Amino acid sequence: PMPTGPKTISVTLPVAPATPAGAPAAQPVAAGQKAVPAPMTGTIIKVLCQVGQEVKEGDVLLKLEAMKMETTLSSPLAGKIAEIRVKERQNVTAGEALVVLS
Repeated sequence: PMPTGPKTISVTLPVAPATPAGAPAAQPVAAGQKAVPAPMTGTIIKVLCQVGQEVKEGDVLLKLEAMKMETTLSSPLAGKIAEIRVKERQNVTAGEALVVLS
């Protein structure tokens, strides 16, 4: 006869590597430029800046959704948008350079 009552099941899941295979390596930024990194892993929901745009410290550059919360990414300094490395609906990882300022 089969025992009755609660059963304990143990499951082992593989741990995903920190950098998925085939993911692009982090692109370095040139001297005198500053990257704006993703504060957490999430999805870009809105790009609010353009290459060549002059920005002030605190200007909103991007909106990121993570864990059902919307996070606003602001410029850490005054400068010019040199490069935008993401597009809307793109998944990003924490620390990934999203925008480059010069």
